Amino acid sequence: MPKKPNEAQAAFYGCATDDFNHELLALMRSRHPLTFIASNEEPRLVNHLRNMINGFDYEAICWTASQGFSCWRGSPLESETKRTEAVLKQFLQHAKERSEDKKNELRQGLILILPDFHRFLGKESTPEIERYLKDIVDLDANVMVIMFGNSYAITPTLDQSFVVLDFPFPNESEIDAVLNKCLASENVKNRFPKLEEHVNAHREAIRASVHGLTLDEASTAFHKSLVTAAHIKSQPLDPVDLMKEKRNLIRKSGLLDYIEPKVDLDDVGGLDLFVIWMKNRRVLFTDKARDAGLPVPKGVMLLGVPGGGKSLSAKATAKSFGLPLLRLDFGRMFGSLVGQSEQQMRNAIRLAETLSPCVLWIDEIEKGLAGANSVTSGDSGTTKRVLSSFLTWLNEKTAQVFVIATANNTEQIPPEFMRAGRFDEVWFIDLPNQLARAQIASILLKKRGIDIDDKKVNKALSSDKFDGFSGAEIEKAIDEARFAAFMQNGATTITLKDIEAEAVKFKPLAKTRPEEFAKMRSWAEERCRVANTITN
Repeated sequence: MPKKPNEAQAAFYGCATDDFNHELLALMRSRHPLTFIASNEEPRLVNHLRNMINGFDYEAICWTASQGFSCWRGSPLESETKRTEAVLKQFLQHAKERSEDKKNELRQGLILILPDFHRFLGKESTPEIERYLKDIVDLDANVMVIMFGNSYAITPTLDQSFVVLDFPFPNESEIDAVLNKCLASENVKNRFPKLEEHVNAHREAIRASVHGLTLDEASTAFHKSLVTAAHIKSQPLDPVDLMKEKRNLIRKSGLLDYIEPKVDLDDVGGLDLFVIWMKNRRVLFTDKARDAGLPVPKGVMLLGVPGGGKSLSAKATAKSFGLPLLRLDFGRMFGSLVGQSEQQMRNAIRLAETLSPCVLWIDEIEKGLAGANSVTSGDSGTTKRVLSSFLTWLNEKTAQVFVIATANNTEQIPPEFMRAGRFDEVWFIDLPNQLARAQIASILLKKRGIDIDDKKVNKALSSDKFDGFSGAEIEKAIDEARFAAFMQNGATTITLKDIEAEAVKFKPLAKTRPEEFAKMRSWAEERCRVANTITN
């Protein structure tokens, strides 16, 4: 019969996630010497570590630059030193004495807690600090050092010795505790007498709307919603309003962009095969599909000619699915410190999962991963590690994050991206044919309030004047015609002749770089599915 957990153990298992808790305990029991926990919730993490230490009979000492040493459990260190080298030297000596003293033999083990200590291990790290940490690694005793902070960044000589964990966002029970505390306020009860009934009826949606926020951020979101509701008589704790706090979180992170698309799949012209396929995939994000056990969709890769509609398709997909759209810039992931790039990628992924279900758009991915194919890229393998981290998540993700990766230069796509199973489908977007050009032009004209018969548009766009034009170049010709008409006589409408007159003034990319376009088509022929409208 399993042993009943004590109060501290129960509190430990009730926080974070099972995966995190089991991994942390495994590192402690296996005597792994150096661990870094990435978190911006220091009070919550400290409380979690205290429950672990008390529940599983560990001794622990904490050191901070402002307070010096403090004993969490076990024998204290008397020194009040605030010098980093002296801290490690004194702890090392203390650990040796404790392990050699049989009368005071270590119980489960001795842990040194070092909040923000990683800041001393960046570019300005001293050889003494590195040497003492290496000595702790080599120490034959049950000793562990746990550092934590917002992001992992360690000197190269110690990088291989650290295991990095991400402290999970609050789970459902933690969010419920904050929500219930908010509801228990007498002021809230007086203002909203039926609020508890409303919350119990919509608790799951309310929890989901703040999932991924810290406990403080969730509490702020709840109280802010109540204050707003009291002043403008809106619905208190409305999940839609609560979601706005997540948007602020995305903006503050600097890792992702939150985009509100204004187009849907019906606004995408010339890509009928892709549009039909994507519209059919909307069902995968319904409760009915989840209840039926259908697999979580991975996403798609869109390759093809510049101006073909890749970015438009990403925006339209999110709008059509009714999901938030996040844009990830791979180039923004790379930092100057060792481990910083990998940490920023993990943070970006976590942020995307907090808004799931959502669409994650990675625009021009080949530019951010240019070094992944080169053995002489000069970044010490950072690009490959970031790529590996992303692809591992793409393979194993269970969150409903639909990834759309777009690229113009097929030669710079790392081969790992093209392996079967990475994406649900890889699409190639070619230049539009005559029918597709007419579709694109009709959509663009209607959106600008210009009424021209579709048959006339079809006839005009079939001419040689538009041969080789991409969707973006057709749009350019239309907008240039509108500008010219307005400058000449203040006209707000145009004719097909106006558009043709502007089209002949510039050459499309397909005619200035034909070899590149031919090479791209040849590459995609055996690797991709064609997205374009097919002429009957």
